[in-house]
Amino acid sequence: MMMKKYASLLFALVLALSLSVSAAADADVYVYDDADILSTDECAALNEAAAAVADQYGCGVYVVTVDDMADYIDPDTVTETGETGMAAFTEYAWDALGLAASYDSNGIMLALSMAERDFQMLAHGDTANAAFTDYGKYIMQDEFLDNFREDDWYGGFADYIAACGRYLEANANGAPIDVEPSDETEEEYEPLSFGDKLFFAALMAFRFGLPLGLIVAFNRKPLILVGTAAIMIISYVIRKLPYTVRSGSAFLYQMDPFVEEASINLGVSPMKTFFTVTARMMLPGIMSGAVLSWITCINELSSSIMLYSGKTSTIAVAIYQEVVRMSDGTAAALATILTLTTIVSLVIVFRATKGKVKIV
Repeated sequence: MMMKKYASLLFALVLALSLSVSAAADADVYVYDDADILSTDECAALNEAAAAVADQYGCGVYVVTVDDMADYIDPDTVTETGETGMAAFTEYAWDALGLAASYDSNGIMLALSMAERDFQMLAHGDTANAAFTDYGKYIMQDEFLDNFREDDWYGGFADYIAACGRYLEANANGAPIDVEPSDETEEEYEPLSFGDKLFFAALMAFRFGLPLGLIVAFNRKPLILVGTAAIMIISYVIRKLPYTVRSGSAFLYQMDPFVEEASINLGVSPMKTFFTVTARMMLPGIMSGAVLSWITCINELSSSIMLYSGKTSTIAVAIYQEVVRMSDGTAAALATILTLTTIVSLVIVFRATKGKVKIV
């Protein structure tokens, strides 16, 4: 185990030295495609575009791609600024590539790790931090994320470099892109009416009121259920039980009351009449409601996302997590499994009830 750890550290050191050497040898390089996702011509075109923007505004614009950031740093590493993960890797790459030596240490870098399908932007220096605020970097993602989702790396990086040019131009004109609205913008927004506020409050209470209430109720002794499967089951039962009740009662209202009366007049007790006559006639409605409850339970997200833990994560939560990580392929595969599960459930119920159950 120790030998493996030392080997990993040695490998990371060799890679760091190789990055530093390449940076020292190529001072005019702005695109470092270690993951080899760009062709030679694409790298040259991006490098030329980045150089033009950097020279015009005195702020470097860099692109770094790697197969796996874990090959360079320990994912659990915490930097002096308190960063971890991709944010820590961007700081490491900035120092390893020696980018502080150019443009008075002003620059912005977009780093991409293919293994994690994750990215991070880092602004360094007074000029870069003024031009690329936290809000500005956040909305800049819209410039290239669509390209990344389609594996159009060249198009994404080209849009990123073009956006950097616009941000630096806005900063040079004294109006950096930031969250602070102008006076004119403030006048354009009107406060929500009481009816709108009431509608949104009811919507939020319907979606998130139940899981929040369960968390508050079962988060202390003597009954602690938060983080367990039991609290999720309770939430599902409360939210989905009306499907079964409504469907079963609909069949009950359609029943002819004379059927029960005939059974009782023939000497059958009311209790036995309920189980042998009434319940059997209600069964298709109960099964219909059960199918609807089951389908909505396996697709449930609003309650699950607030109540799940590492051991109780559902497939709907997993799909959401993969979409957030931009792993559309994995999300699509999980969605396919969910769809097939729904179809198989319907087929089993229809076959078991010989077509008596109808989903409306």
